[in-house]
Amino acid sequence: MTAKNWKKGARLHGFVLRDEQRVEAIDATARLFEHEKTGAKLLQLANRDPNKVFAVSFKTLPQDDTGLTHILEHSVLCGSRKYPVKQPFKEMLKGSLSTYLNALTFSDKTVYPVASRNWRDFLNLVSVYVDAVFFPKIHETPEIFLQEGWHYALSAPSDPLAISGVVYNEMKGVYSSPDSLLGRTAKIILYPDTPYGFDSGGNPDRIPDLSLSQFLMYHRTHYHPSNSYFYLYGDGELEEVLRLLQEEALASFGKQVLTHRSLVQPPFSSPVEKTVAYPAASTAGRTMYSASYAVGEATDPLQMMMLTLMAYVLFHSPASPLKQALLDAGVGKVVSGQIDPSMRKPMFSVFVKHAESGVLDLFRRVLTDTLRRLVEDGIDPDLLHAGINWLEVTLREPDQGGPAGLTYLFKAMSSWLHGGDPLAHLRHDKTLSALRAHVQKGGGEQWIQKNLLDNHHAAFLTLEPSVTLAEERERQHRQKLARIKDTLSAADIKRLIEQTQRLQARQQAADPAEALACLPLLSLNELPAHPNPIPLEQTAVQGVPVLFTPHDTKGIHYLQLSFDTKAVPEEHFPYIALLAYVLGKMGTKRYTYGQLANAVHLLTGGLQCKVQTYQQTQSAPTVATVFHVNVKLLSHQWPTLPNLLHEILSLTHFTDHGRLLQLIREFKAQRETLLLRSGHQFAVMRLASSLSDKGRCDELLHGIGLHRFLSRLEREFAQRADEIAKRLQQTARLIFRRDALTVHRVAAEGEAGEHLPRFLEQWVPTLGMEAATPQVHQQAHRVVNHKQDEAFFGPGRVQYVAKGGGLFTAGGRYEGRWMVLKTLLETEYLWNRIRVRGGAYGAMCSLSRTGALAFVSYRDPNLTETLQVYQEIPAYLRRLNPSREEWHRLLIGTLRKLDPARSASQKGEAALMRHFSGITEEMVREEWEQVLQTNVNDVRELAPVVEAVLKEGAACVIGGEGKIKAHADLFDRIEPLI
Repeated sequence: MTAKNWKKGARLHGFVLRDEQRVEAIDATARLFEHEKTGAKLLQLANRDPNKVFAVSFKTLPQDDTGLTHILEHSVLCGSRKYPVKQPFKEMLKGSLSTYLNALTFSDKTVYPVASRNWRDFLNLVSVYVDAVFFPKIHETPEIFLQEGWHYALSAPSDPLAISGVVYNEMKGVYSSPDSLLGRTAKIILYPDTPYGFDSGGNPDRIPDLSLSQFLMYHRTHYHPSNSYFYLYGDGELEEVLRLLQEEALASFGKQVLTHRSLVQPPFSSPVEKTVAYPAASTAGRTMYSASYAVGEATDPLQMMMLTLMAYVLFHSPASPLKQALLDAGVGKVVSGQIDPSMRKPMFSVFVKHAESGVLDLFRRVLTDTLRRLVEDGIDPDLLHAGINWLEVTLREPDQGGPAGLTYLFKAMSSWLHGGDPLAHLRHDKTLSALRAHVQKGGGEQWIQKNLLDNHHAAFLTLEPSVTLAEERERQHRQKLARIKDTLSAADIKRLIEQTQRLQARQQAADPAEALACLPLLSLNELPAHPNPIPLEQTAVQGVPVLFTPHDTKGIHYLQLSFDTKAVPEEHFPYIALLAYVLGKMGTKRYTYGQLANAVHLLTGGLQCKVQTYQQTQSAPTVATVFHVNVKLLSHQWPTLPNLLHEILSLTHFTDHGRLLQLIREFKAQRETLLLRSGHQFAVMRLASSLSDKGRCDELLHGIGLHRFLSRLEREFAQRADEIAKRLQQTARLIFRRDALTVHRVAAEGEAGEHLPRFLEQWVPTLGMEAATPQVHQQAHRVVNHKQDEAFFGPGRVQYVAKGGGLFTAGGRYEGRWMVLKTLLETEYLWNRIRVRGGAYGAMCSLSRTGALAFVSYRDPNLTETLQVYQEIPAYLRRLNPSREEWHRLLIGTLRKLDPARSASQKGEAALMRHFSGITEEMVREEWEQVLQTNVNDVRELAPVVEAVLKEGAACVIGGEGKIKAHADLFDRIEPLI
């Protein structure tokens, strides 16, 4: 039986077809199956997409704050019946061609998705994941729970008792982020009588309350086919997947009835208020507020699309009247918000950050007054229509955050999990038409009245900063552990030491060769002969270099207007980053900034500016910092683009000091959020800043240096407002010159190419011809290589520990074997030493073509121990002796990273990066060949280079104040992070 002649009621491999429908909006045929013996559900979305996606999901409602569902998500991927290795997830990361491989814990479900473009590889991944979730080793190996969840660590009777575990330390990092805490706490207080009232990720203070028996029982009851949702997307063979599911898992189960707690919170009779303290480095201007509402039904597609539209109208758009009213009233310096449309009763939240204490009443009053005014006077039609146009373009780009099939999975689960139609949110073309009609009839105003003004199911949260809370919590934690240890008998202590030793012995032991041999592995002749090419055609139109990358873009034209910034003098350089942020968000000659925001989404599919630095060669490095203006267009929008771009690039009013200060504060707040969430990236960037001119530029444009610059501008704004505006104007004039322009377009072959010459003819003459004084950034920002160990501290409870240096100065050169070393370290040495044994959430090896080599940990409870792990890398490389199969697996994993699946816009960005970096298709293929030819000795030979890098390099640590100051002797400089 082939997919072409499926009929309702057809049976195959234990499944029966319940329904089949065509879903034109996503160009797919949808089939809904049920497994007769177990009741398992399966949705197939069949189309021509070669990037196939499979997922198995379970309804997993948390019962407390111990993070059980999160720990289970980690633990089932630590060995199974058919694949009895310690970390099959890691082995498949290393040895597959997957384009996506992950596991995710939500507030009400756990999802295990995989994706691959290679059919045999895809089936291998499905087999590993299916065996993992249904037959994990957790029931016979308690050390998995101890490692991934939590355990008391004790090596000797005299040692202090400690707690460790991967999830435990991960959540310590999550709870160190005020933004994360704001959203999580708002959800908990809005749904207190449902499972949403617990943190499914786990509160680190509550995680140690979870017992092994609770953990195992939850798996037995919830990870059952009767509670499962299977998903298959793309051009794969349905019958083969059904057979695999039946033979490898479902045939072993019967039907099971599982009763879940209700996810519907009884409505509040009146809004609730709550105040929660959070650790902060200072208190002035650090209070945060939120207003959250339970709105709509997750199963209703029109309500959910309306929710997304109103989020755009009320806080995402720069034209938002609510956002501006809160800023104008002085409630806070930054206004944002978020929605969660996947919850049974979705959440809509407005956030105010960088506020003073005691203004909750003002926040509520301004919020209510503004919403009432919008209902009475009506929402600006341009704002609504701009939001709808933005939605339309967004729906055409399902692969921006990963495979398209993954986006459709999450949309389907939003309804399917709650008993609704899994296709409801996938027929978005019909929903979008209904939305336009609904808005025309006052739907926006009605939504505000019903869901915000008349809705008593609301919660108002205040997060108050405390400079002593972090230290108090650490002291209480130490005291609690000391009290626990005091209650232990000598026999108890002996058992804990033995447990710690057993766990360490398991973590240090290698998987037996026969166990590794069980894992599926592609043969060499099943691997691609070369990476997928990224075509780049080069011509010139009216003297302007024009590049073109053909790709199916679903009717969207991606236009990248790139300007060389070499005319910008050194003292203006940091303003390039600020200019990229404020353009399009300030008023111009013809538009207020609100009108401009509407015009951007009415006349285009979106416009964004960003700045990137490229380095061309290793031998004679030429650095170019390029300012990109990225525009999305539908074919009918080309004629209005010249005037819109002229307004933004040439006629922006930087002299609107009030608006400029708001944007500086907003930009600074965004950078702070990134600093706290992604400290590993900033630590590596800081290291690279002393190694190359590109590294120095990146630090000033994107790193801690940018945050310092923005903080200084905010502090000094009252005295320097005119100067700042003038510098932005000068910087724009020096950048937006016709002689500095390169144009790049991504679209389907032959699609509307006639628009580009006409556009350039009208727009290019509006650009200036400022005489450029050549300033090559490696001269203006001449780097003095120096070794300086730095640490930046904050109120967090985990560290981001980086150590690295210059590859070229250590005698190395960038070549394919370094990519193999990177995969080896990330999936073997660093994984085992820092994540498995050290309890950190992750560890990485960072390697750039500019010669910056660094090792960095992520959400790490340790500091000195991690630095010691890095020092032992050369010794590990010298004794490297993998089996032939292990090496084969390593090469496959390296090739996977060299050829990721890319969306149309991502392919365009990659093409442009190669162009400005001087990377040719031949160079990419050569690197691919170098990887395939790399042998064990090639990597062993890198040990002396790594040793030299570590010896001459430096360390950068971002982490908790207590941990850093306790090891102050390690650093040349210690500063507050924020």
